[in-house]
Amino acid sequence: AASSPTSRTTSSARGATPQEMRHSSEPFAPGRRLAGASTCGLVVVALLAAACAAPFLTLEYGDLVQTNFIFTGATALWHDQQYFLGVLVALTSVLIPGLQLSLFAYVLLALQRGWRPPRPRLAPLIAFLSPWSMAGVFLIGTLVAAVKLAQLASLGPGPGLYLFAAMVLLWTLASTSLDFQAL
Repeated sequence: AASSPTSRTTSSARGATPQEMRHSSEPFAPGRRLAGASTCGLVVVALLAAACAAPFLTLEYGDLVQTNFIFTGATALWHDQQYFLGVLVALTSVLIPGLQLSLFAYVLLALQRGWRPPRPRLAPLIAFLSPWSMAGVFLIGTLVAAVKLAQLASLGPGPGLYLFAAMVLLWTLASTSLDFQAL
């Protein structure tokens, strides 16, 4: 009876413990999905950190060659005394996504290892940060600006741009493949 399709459905409907999920032999069992999502969460955090450290875009205009990083735009706005806009760009493009990704990875890792994370406090915080996490919007804005600037200057993508794009894609996959509120 333990291996019948009905009991599997009942077992997953009642919510298996992290230990049960981790040791399941089904290829698409919740434990494997949780392990994959937590690994993906850690990779996404690492990609964001690497993207922040690597050159993002190189701009060549005449004799001027400028290498830009993710925070270059926010710091340029700050130096132009557009403080609010500079802080807003830094927060919504990197800092809030980084915090949200780190919290999400922590909760998934804790669940995978059988720890009990402080979900009642973290789930609403992660949900609250979601509309302010605009890494994808930042990436699309960068690509639109690059297309517009291509007529005036030569732009070269750096490794940071590829890392950031990979982070956005993986984060989208990780966040849509798991119902965080159900965890």
